[in-house]
Amino acid sequence: MIPFALTENREQVEALIHSIRKIVTRPWALMEICGGQTHAIVRYRLEEMLPQEVKLLHGPGCPVCVTPTERIDQAIELAKRPDVILASFGDMIRVPGTHEDLQHAKACGANVQILYTPLDAVDLAETNPCKQVIFFAIGFETTAPVYLIALKEAIRRKLRNFFLLTSLFTVPPAIEAILSDPNSCVNGFLTAGRKVLVVRCAVGGTGFCKGSGFGNSEGAFCQTHGDCGETAQRHTDIERRQATANNRRVCG
Repeated sequence: MIPFALTENREQVEALIHSIRKIVTRPWALMEICGGQTHAIVRYRLEEMLPQEVKLLHGPGCPVCVTPTERIDQAIELAKRPDVILASFGDMIRVPGTHEDLQHAKACGANVQILYTPLDAVDLAETNPCKQVIFFAIGFETTAPVYLIALKEAIRRKLRNFFLLTSLFTVPPAIEAILSDPNSCVNGFLTAGRKVLVVRCAVGGTGFCKGSGFGNSEGAFCQTHGDCGETAQRHTDIERRQATANNRRVCG
């Protein structure tokens, strides 16, 4: 049965389903990496249309899910400072920290702003020169360039009050953790095209700092937890644990 949302392309959908059923000769467990893919799979009920031999597993593709609690606590602490405007995407507002979330902090007087793009935070910094505007930057390799564009724009405007509180992760350690787990039942990965490109670059040797801390419009990058190497290793360990936990949860 084809979901109502896909009925406009019924012929194409039926042709694809037929092709998949025709070529499947063995059980397959495929894991999607991108959170957007998970959303689409659930929304359009794609699993229901696939042959029973094909099982889709939900991987560690949600940056909200892998953001450490202590990083959320740090964002809340910063938001409570009278000279700070803490800006964030809406999906981080209700993520719980140790004792509260950003929504509760906002209700208690913290200056928390929900924005659609990091560039809006740059505008916020320009119109509030007496405030330190901090954007809560979370995500994987694919979202990191968006934050760097905002940082570059802040530098172009010569703003000294724009900062990034980062919690950025890379996909390769998560994939490596799944593939190296002897109990893994994953036969393959579904990755968004843009993420495949970034992962290929990362594996091929393109450098990307996995540390976490403040990047500001003066060009500095200050670690908030030890040196860059220690922080990078710590975040890599978090990625590995999250990926392994997800894999064991779906594989029984």
